[in-house]
Amino acid sequence: MPISTCALLPWPEQKHYDACRANFRWFGSQGFVHKGLDLVLEAFADMPDYQLYVCGPFQKEKEFVKVFYPELYQTPNIHAIGWVDVNGPEFLEVVNKCVGGVYPSCAEGQAGAATTLMHAGLVPLVSYESGVDVDDCGVVFKDHSIQTIRETVRMVSQLPADHLQRMARKAWECARAVHTRENFAREFQKAIFTILKINSGDPSPYNGPWPTASPLRPAA
Repeated sequence: MPISTCALLPWPEQKHYDACRANFRWFGSQGFVHKGLDLVLEAFADMPDYQLYVCGPFQKEKEFVKVFYPELYQTPNIHAIGWVDVNGPEFLEVVNKCVGGVYPSCAEGQAGAATTLMHAGLVPLVSYESGVDVDDCGVVFKDHSIQTIRETVRMVSQLPADHLQRMARKAWECARAVHTRENFAREFQKAIFTILKINSGDPSPYNGPWPTASPLRPAA
């Protein structure tokens, strides 16, 4: 089931990829260690030529913030932004500074944070466990090591500007085609009707046409 999104974001027409190629973003909710922020902070702490913008609910992760205070608040190339509204101007302001999103989560059904950044036109750098299919629009980390995160960030940053723009555009188009409420509704409906067919003894998947009334509550 493709995860939907809470915001459809515009394609960043004015972004200059040579200017933002060394800037990346981590964006996520609670569960910072689960979602790999500790690894990302350690990776960028030793990469002073690369900028990391961290957007998350710090007030809900007080123990994490205490342990990683030096990385979050005393490392010049790491910027602790805090939680931002994806529908607000600050979210897009940070997006326009960055070329990609870094999200090495250890387990997800599908990572809404990663697909939200794809909707914003960022190149996704994700773990396999994030559950997001990035195909040729992003990169899947080969493992969860800090060294792999560094190598992947450097590799993406060194791509030609037109290549980065194509990847970002493909990520945005994929999000618009797959990760929307409309597509989620279609796929969910298809799954429900397929289950109903199988339970009735028909093993074939449901391929439409879509009924106008619920099979559980037929029209009068």
